[in-house]
Amino acid sequence: MRKFSEFEENIIKKMVAAKEYREESLATLINENIPAIALEWNTEPASFTIYYPTTVEKPIKIYGQVQEITYLLKYLENEKLINLNLSKNLIQDNRLYNLTRYERIENGNKVEYFIKMDDPHATGKKFQDIAVFTTDIGNDVMYYANRFFCVSEELRDLVKNKFKSPEQKRHNQVIFWTIAVPILVLIVTLFFGIWQKHSETIDQSQLNQIKQSIEQKTLPEVFKTKITNDTLTSKDVEMPKVKSTIQSK
Repeated sequence: MRKFSEFEENIIKKMVAAKEYREESLATLINENIPAIALEWNTEPASFTIYYPTTVEKPIKIYGQVQEITYLLKYLENEKLINLNLSKNLIQDNRLYNLTRYERIENGNKVEYFIKMDDPHATGKKFQDIAVFTTDIGNDVMYYANRFFCVSEELRDLVKNKFKSPEQKRHNQVIFWTIAVPILVLIVTLFFGIWQKHSETIDQSQLNQIKQSIEQKTLPEVFKTKITNDTLTSKDVEMPKVKSTIQSK
């Protein structure tokens, strides 16, 4: 599974969070995630028109977002991460805009969009500019805008796991243990080194105490202790008396 951009991740999160039928419309998904007023397209000759607010400085960025959304949806569909259901009643006139907020008015060859006066954001001022691109991307927009989506459990799990696929999670675990094991070995080695040094200190101290106790004893005490401990016995032997044969004169 490929890595998703931040923009794509936000789109996927909204798809997974969708609970109402309206939110499961790809027309709504496209409409609510790009700063455009309306999208219109022709097949012959191929053209794609973006109506956007005058506050937008770079309409090419909107075009890039349309491309990114359609590319994402195509990928999710091919990977079986979403299931699409066709509804031909959604888009029939090669245009996509928020019907509840905007009103489209044709005046000859000129098309304008106005915010409906009952909309709380209505200003009554001109707020649109137009950018035209000679591409057939409208075909992709038409394909997805006429469909509802249903997300798979795999896609839900992907969002739940912060966009880490099972392969990525396994890879991350391998990296973790590759780094963690040497560190754990080092910690254990240091611990036993300190413990061993501490133990040697204790043993030497004990030996010094024993040595001091022995040095404080007198020789007979030491000797007596050794005889007793070794269960040795001693016996006095009386030497025979020798009679002198020398006589005095």
